[in-house]
Amino acid sequence: MSSRAKGKIAGLAPLPLARTGSIAMEQTRAALIVAHPGHELCVFGWVAQLRPRVFILTDGSGRSQKARIEHTTTILDRLGASKGSIYGRFSDTAIYSSLLNHDFNVFEQLAAEIAETIVSEELTCIVGDAWEGYNPTHDACRLIVNAAVSMAQERCNRNITNLELIVTRQPNGRVATGAAQHSCVKLDSRTFAEKIAAARAYPGLKDDVDYFLKKYSEQAFRTEYLYRAAEDPEQTWVDQKPPYYEEHGERRVRNGDYEQVIRYHQHMLPLAKILLTENRIRKA
Repeated sequence: MSSRAKGKIAGLAPLPLARTGSIAMEQTRAALIVAHPGHELCVFGWVAQLRPRVFILTDGSGRSQKARIEHTTTILDRLGASKGSIYGRFSDTAIYSSLLNHDFNVFEQLAAEIAETIVSEELTCIVGDAWEGYNPTHDACRLIVNAAVSMAQERCNRNITNLELIVTRQPNGRVATGAAQHSCVKLDSRTFAEKIAAARAYPGLKDDVDYFLKKYSEQAFRTEYLYRAAEDPEQTWVDQKPPYYEEHGERRVRNGDYEQVIRYHQHMLPLAKILLTENRIRKA
């Protein structure tokens, strides 16, 4: 392992490479693109094995206004991953503001910047948050990933594997109807123990970690599943019942925490269509 991977997490010993299932690792140059610091824990073993370039849209400050990205930096350094050009660039408040105000140019620029890295570094596999209807920043991240991969494929005239990781649902559950499991990483005992320890020690995530471990069990997180993103992104945007983030936002507005609610039809769907239209225009 390289010198940059020799950091420590909660005093644990240096981490060996994870044991993997059905991924062909040797010739894979990968990137991980997520909305929030902490999501790397979902693919802890995959990151240890591939040591990807990591892009994180926000600093994880949320309502607390206290960034948590430095803890992610410690984890990534330990696993031998490297930072991408977008790394905690925004607060969640800034992303929400761009969505509410239809300032979609922000997201187009992010997609273009990531596409440039994919092309220049000849990346072959991109893993990003799935569209789950839980958090609008997660879903915006998926739209950015889809757009970036499409741009990069058009520019370099080669296929790039586009995978999604599950953040808030059952770890081995399929995100969308027909989503095919592309690969999985089964962790050895030591790597698995370090993953759970890192998750439990992560500041600001204790309640979430305790909830998911209780709901699905620790063993549900021992194997990390990645799924192919929908070939036609519009499959993900069909009319659906109000997503969780709308219900959550309505509660926050009633409590006086938010002034407006981010809506699927008013905000997320227009962003999805803008990014898809831009890509179709480029290909025309």
